[in-house]
Amino acid sequence: MEFLPPLELLRIDKHESKYGGFFYYLFFRDKAGNKSYKTCVAENCRNFGKWRYIIFNQDSEGNYKMIGRIFGNMYLKDSHTINADSMPEPVEPAYTKS
Repeated sequence: MEFLPPLELLRIDKHESKYGGFFYYLFFRDKAGNKSYKTCVAENCRNFGKWRYIIFNQDSEGNYKMIGRIFGNMYLKDSHTINADSMPEPVEPAYTKS
């Protein structure tokens, strides 16, 4: 299992599942902005608890508060897909623009 370098959370897309509930795509990029990654988690799956604090951390208008945060402790499923069994951990508040 190869761990990824810390990645910035770019956006979260919410979709209704045909099996009930919702699933979420989370999109990330590396610090250089050269590589992008995504993962998909569903509310009715066991691994959703590992991502819940990222997805449900919203302001009063429903905006995701974790956008722009840097997360580590994630590993790949394939070349651009983060394994949803990863346990993402915030490592920095955000990358600074240079």
